[in-house]
Amino acid sequence: MLAARYDEVDTAAIPLLTETAMPRTLSLYGSSKAWGEELAHVYAHSHGMSCFAIRTGWVVEEDRPPSDRGRNQWCSRRDIAQLCQCCVDAPADVRFDIFYGMSDNAYNWVDLDHARDVVGYMPLDSAEDALAR
Repeated sequence: MLAARYDEVDTAAIPLLTETAMPRTLSLYGSSKAWGEELAHVYAHSHGMSCFAIRTGWVVEEDRPPSDRGRNQWCSRRDIAQLCQCCVDAPADVRFDIFYGMSDNAYNWVDLDHARDVVGYMPLDSAEDALAR
């Protein structure tokens, strides 16, 4: 998928990354994001705040994947806004969670069902539809 050779990919065989996957960062940027998730966890469980971490996909101003390579990680502006609203409207008993903010792309490698089950996130867009426009 990184090489954008999607015709060689069996979508049924893509192992999905879930919210329980341990971060394995390779940069200070990634490390700061992982630290932020852990800090949110502390505030949710030690201070009673409701905190959600959204692992956001590729959201761009043009609102479409800028290249074919981005099809597997793209998120529309409408979908990321919906996920954020779902987190704001989450049930009061959900104190902390991690969700992937991606659209319903054919080549997703992340689990979107978790956000659907917990906060009702239903992505409306897909990279394939956006590229066809």
